[in-house]
Amino acid sequence: MKSYTKNVVESVDAGLISIDQEGKVVTCNPASEQILGRHAKDIVGKNLTEILGQQNWEIFHKVITDQRIGEREVNIVTGQGQSIPLSVSASQLQGESGAVVVLRDLREIKELEAKIHRNEKLAAIGRLAASVAHEIRNPLSSIKGLAQYLEKKMAPQKEDQLYASVIVREVDRLNRVVEDLLHYARPRPPVLKPCSLAELLNHALKLIESDAKNKGVTIDVQQEELSSVPLLLVDRDQITQALLNVFINALDAMEANGKLSIQTLLTKEEREIELNISDTGCGIAPEDMTKIFDPFYSNKKTGTGVGLPLAHQIIEAHGGSIRVRSRIGEGTTVIIALPLSRA
Repeated sequence: MKSYTKNVVESVDAGLISIDQEGKVVTCNPASEQILGRHAKDIVGKNLTEILGQQNWEIFHKVITDQRIGEREVNIVTGQGQSIPLSVSASQLQGESGAVVVLRDLREIKELEAKIHRNEKLAAIGRLAASVAHEIRNPLSSIKGLAQYLEKKMAPQKEDQLYASVIVREVDRLNRVVEDLLHYARPRPPVLKPCSLAELLNHALKLIESDAKNKGVTIDVQQEELSSVPLLLVDRDQITQALLNVFINALDAMEANGKLSIQTLLTKEEREIELNISDTGCGIAPEDMTKIFDPFYSNKKTGTGVGLPLAHQIIEAHGGSIRVRSRIGEGTTVIIALPLSRA
């Protein structure tokens, strides 16, 4: 029976910690080691406040005074120094002194909640953007037409003609912003066809080649041997647009003599192909990392804040994922994972 009970405890996904009447850890299961990011030898014998943190002293106090604790959400710092959300509950051991503390990792739940919240917010913003974009397009067309008419009527190279040409260029720029808004607000479903990643990558890089050269940015591409790898099942135009948006962001973040590195690799299960797109730019501040996929959020003077959200939307529509790692002064890496076609 003891062996059976031990197997049950060690197989449970939740972290189980038993403590004595003084609040010191007596036993812990493998799940608690994984959640806390510590080995059992670094947990057993420690005071519960050392495990949960001094900020959660109230929980410790209730446990050692024989009080039951229902599920309570707390934040703790793991052995790797990472702050994570946990659900903590505790109850007294029947017929024994001490208590058992149950820990549940809430990171995945929090990520899902954040994703749902973001999708709801983006849907509302998308509807607003679509209605505003339609209202803007008609007067823009009229302004551009009148400016082009005046440009032709005025004497060449005169100041008035230059002003008219500026109006035309600025209207074109606004039209591009409006087009981005409409693409984001009302995305069309991807038309999936087998396609080579190398072909997609080379095409997108060709489009930014001139801008990179003018800015003095070198491009380094490291590709695995992809000839024997199944093709991607994607919408060629949409994926090209997503890659282009990421590349343009990287170029904008770098000064002269920067470096754009692209690495492609297969996942261990060989079900996805992963692209690591790294720049040597200024990096992203930690407080801005949660906003990078929000539409209209941009630190660039000329940015619309639609490029990265649109790339995120396209990649997710293809069943892939996109995430970002960045440090101020050290650059940014965008990791894009796309599923491989098994046809």
